[in-house]
Amino acid sequence: MRYMPVFAATAAVLIAAGCGRQVTDPGVPFRLGPGEEMEVVVSADGETGYRWELLESLDQTIIRFVEKHYEDGGLSLSGPGKTGCEVWRFRAAGPGETTVRLGYIVPPGVEFSTQDSVLVYTVRVSSR
Repeated sequence: MRYMPVFAATAAVLIAAGCGRQVTDPGVPFRLGPGEEMEVVVSADGETGYRWELLESLDQTIIRFVEKHYEDGGLSLSGPGKTGCEVWRFRAAGPGETTVRLGYIVPPGVEFSTQDSVLVYTVRVSSR
C-alpha cells in the first residue's frame, strides 16, 4: 500500500490548482458539438519532475489533442517546486463517446510507483 499516501495527496489537490483555476472534475462528462473545444485543468508541480501524460491514444474520429501548457502559481510553501496547473485543450472532431485518460507520472528514479494517479474524463460529442 505504498501508493496510498501519494494518491491521497494527489486527490487533495484536485479541488483547486495552484494556478488559481478550478481543477476539472473527472466525474462530470464533457458534452460537445463538432468543432467545439474543451479544457482539462489538472494540478501540477513545475519543477519536481512529476508530469501528466495521456495514457492511451485518443479516438481521433471523436476528439483531437490541441495543446497543453503549464500555468505557474508561484512557489510552494509546503514542499519543493512550484505550484501550478497544466491546461490540456482538445477539439471535438465527430459524434460519439470516448474517454481521455491522464496519468500523473513520477520522475525517473522514484521507487514507489510509475503512476500515482489516473484521471479519466468522459467526452460525448453530439452530431448537431
